[in-house]
Amino acid sequence: MKVSFTDRVRTAFAPPEYLMPPLAGIDLSSSGVKAVRLERGPYGLVLARYADVPLANGAFANGDVVDRVAVVGAVASAARIARVSAVTAALPEAKSYLFEAVALGEKKSQWVTSVEQHVAELVPLPPQLSVFDIVPVGRTEKQETRVVGVGF
Repeated sequence: MKVSFTDRVRTAFAPPEYLMPPLAGIDLSSSGVKAVRLERGPYGLVLARYADVPLANGAFANGDVVDRVAVVGAVASAARIARVSAVTAALPEAKSYLFEAVALGEKKSQWVTSVEQHVAELVPLPPQLSVFDIVPVGRTEKQETRVVGVGF
């Protein structure tokens, strides 16, 4: 594998580690929790740490978490072994609900409060068990903010 001059310069003058946290991933399945941590080396990404923590039978049923304590413990253990402190999460689409709404206010915090009052109508889940996020997509004729959101 040939390494270009640009790659060598980028490696030699890389930003400090606190500006470029390592890449990490966690996979949660019915059989267990797997975690990986990748670090940048002189020739690209390298597997730095790996963890595989099995789950007890019955922790999952039909794709849903049954034994929350066991799953949380396994995720925490895998994260500790692989030295993972933050990851980007991907949730199953089957448990998500897209919605459109009109929100009052000028800032995102005001839009969230406005949508929060109607989230039970928009997301068919109990409000105390769901989370949501919104993104502004335009304005109405009355100058209200039109938002698109997703609830889990």
